Amino acid sequence: MSIQIILVVLFFMYFLLELCRNFFQIQKLTAIVKIVQSLLLICAVVYLIAQQILPRSLFFVPNWITGLLLGHVLYTVGFFIIVGFNTIVQNQFLSFFQVLRFSFLSPVILGRTFVVALTEEIIYRATIQPILIGIIGNTIVAILIVSITFTLVHEHIFQNQMRQNIEFLLFSVIISILYLITNDLGFVTIIHFIRNMESNYLEFQEKLQEINDPEKCMERGCSNNKSLSNFLFMFLSPRNGSSVFPGGISSGLLRPRFKQDSLRNHWFFNLLCCLLSIYQFFQKGPCYLPRFFS
Repeated sequence: MSIQIILVVLFFMYFLLELCRNFFQIQKLTAIVKIVQSLLLICAVVYLIAQQILPRSLFFVPNWITGLLLGHVLYTVGFFIIVGFNTIVQNQFLSFFQVLRFSFLSPVILGRTFVVALTEEIIYRATIQPILIGIIGNTIVAILIVSITFTLVHEHIFQNQMRQNIEFLLFSVIISILYLITNDLGFVTIIHFIRNMESNYLEFQEKLQEINDPEKCMERGCSNNKSLSNFLFMFLSPRNGSSVFPGGISSGLLRPRFKQDSLRNHWFFNLLCCLLSIYQFFQKGPCYLPRFFS
């Protein structure tokens, strides 16, 4: 119980700091936010390992495939809520395999997008949501708290239109319910991952129409902002910016890709690198946990 209280306290500290930083644009809070967020993630990972949730509920290929398909459908529905039914939504729905090919352009894009989704799902759905359900004793209230806090910590919420924010909140509620039903971290992580990747793909296509140069489109997507995932996984994550796409995910994930004649441009090699990196991370995790976390 003691670790659960610590996790809840760290969570709401992080939420309030991030909310103030985004709403009032107080950039001086960035360092403090990252420190609290780092402590929260580390405690959450250790807690989930002690509960035997990690890595047990992460690697199950059939659920990953289902998550990719369901995530694509949910993204299309979100797109429909925002812009209505038109040819853009129809083309987006039919571009599923194009999005997958885009994901494998670079292991950096693939790995970083997955890590961002994984870290958020570890904190919100796998750790905080079950703890709040146990403390509050009301599943609906706990899911609403998790969904609202998840929505408000994203900077684009204060820049987007109300319809976009409602869609993002609905997505958060749906993914919380899916985790409640399945108790599968990998499943909701993949849904989250494909949503972010589809936003990156659409913004890449938008930039490509403007300058007609794929390499420059990648370069313009570069961002100097660093996120929590850089502390543990040596990746850079995006800073969320305003966008017409569901979720408002910025193109900060886009980076210069490898040369066309490089082995690293092969999609299977990129996928293998990503999976091996994730597997290696969990294999190097602590084998002996203090009683405090049991």
